Amino acid sequence: MKKTLFFLLAVCTFAFRADAADKLRAIYNGETLDIVRSKMVDGVRYAALKDMAKVCSAGLSWFRVSGKSVMTLNNSRVGFFYGTKKITVDSKKHVLEHPIILSGGKGYVSMDFITGELFRKVSGLEVKYSDATGIITLESKPNVGHPRIYSEDGVTKVVFELAEPLKYSLDMESSRMYSLSFYRGRMDKGSIDFNDENIRGIELRNRRRTAVSRIRLQEKGLMVRADPGDDRLTVTVSVSKKAVEPEDNTAAIIPPGVSTCPAAAAATGQVLVYESREDSREQVMPACTGIKRVVIDPGHGGEDPGAVGINGTKEKDINLRIAGELSRLLRKAGYEVLLTREEDVFIPLYDRTKFANDNNADIFVSLHCNASPREKSQGYEIYFLSENASDADAEATAAFENAVIRMEKKKLSKKRRKLQELLWSMVVNEFINESSELCSFITEEMTRRVKIKNRGIKQAGFYVLRGAQMPSVLVEFAFLSNMREEARLNSRKFQKQVSDAVYEGIRKYDSRKSMLAKRKTE
Repeated sequence: MKKTLFFLLAVCTFAFRADAADKLRAIYNGETLDIVRSKMVDGVRYAALKDMAKVCSAGLSWFRVSGKSVMTLNNSRVGFFYGTKKITVDSKKHVLEHPIILSGGKGYVSMDFITGELFRKVSGLEVKYSDATGIITLESKPNVGHPRIYSEDGVTKVVFELAEPLKYSLDMESSRMYSLSFYRGRMDKGSIDFNDENIRGIELRNRRRTAVSRIRLQEKGLMVRADPGDDRLTVTVSVSKKAVEPEDNTAAIIPPGVSTCPAAAAATGQVLVYESREDSREQVMPACTGIKRVVIDPGHGGEDPGAVGINGTKEKDINLRIAGELSRLLRKAGYEVLLTREEDVFIPLYDRTKFANDNNADIFVSLHCNASPREKSQGYEIYFLSENASDADAEATAAFENAVIRMEKKKLSKKRRKLQELLWSMVVNEFINESSELCSFITEEMTRRVKIKNRGIKQAGFYVLRGAQMPSVLVEFAFLSNMREEARLNSRKFQKQVSDAVYEGIRKYDSRKSMLAKRKTE
């Protein structure tokens, strides 16, 4: 009886001290947007357990007699005891810094717990909260990465990056469906409608303590093989068994004069083989020979933050993260990659293009995030250089990106500014046409991988592209001025998806260029 009275007294006390309920916004993996009821109690921010359970796709049960709620998530049971600082995780007791409260028939737990290490370990989520904006961002910490899909010449490779060694099994469910299971695995659930010549789509889900990827094939009789690596597993799908699996572990070394570019090899009827299976795991697709050096330009930097999102996200930071991921993919495929900046420093637009020219780059790719006075503006768009903008939005985007020139005028001499103008007048149509083609390949891959609006290929007079003596494009990934897209841009999953798209666009452009060059020599 005494315990019951103490519990009721504690609840009433906390409810009495609580301020009026607020509403926070929760963004999960950059995709969903939910409302979380909240209270300030003695200067501490609290969030409603029921709402947090919904955001995390967790179950929540209320036990009135014992005065507790139990949240079930990520195969763990967390017990919250109202009016105390005690919780249990799978029957193991823990003491929180702030008590769990009951107010208006709803349970509340402090944001300190939700953003803390214990909840991260239990939920597998990394949680950040800004009291200034009232936004909670949650990002899953899977140990099985979102699949990366690459296809060319009858071969499709699906690559799963692994955060730790995991046992797996590849099972045939039907003639057109294969199931890949990672035991003790966790992955971001969802679906991918890739729809290439071999794979129709992929479903991703977690079943108890197993991450399951179901691969839907386009037709019966396709060859499917799984090859494990130290930090990844690659599933290869092909019509030809030779393209999927070497005859033995010591397949012949590629002889001199045989192309290692898939498109060029296909044009001459060559079959690609690797020196060992480890080589085939290391490179998702071998680099072609048309492009050797790529310069990546992470837009803005230093005192120039670029666009700034509602939640305070700075464009310069997102650009640098995507550039790092893209450069990793390109280097692993055998390309030489140079970045105009590798840290948070200011670099004039002129110097970025000059860097690409001085290093004899084969292509130049400038990475950016978009912004608009209209908060509902959304989607990605890809640009190549033109003196006249393709539309009013393109002109506005170029004006925003070019605004940094005001900061540079103090830094640039008159001689250098005149040289910049001269280089603009020397732009050759050949590079503009090649740039347009590169835009097309990247746009096609973005459409496959990213579920946001395609705003199209556009033209505008970006200073950073002027004078580039090679094919050059500028990618605007999404709008930081749109709260949903700001959350996506902050998501590692989205950053990897757009990096994949640009990488695969470059690789396919390279394949075509190599094939055309080979035909000219025949």
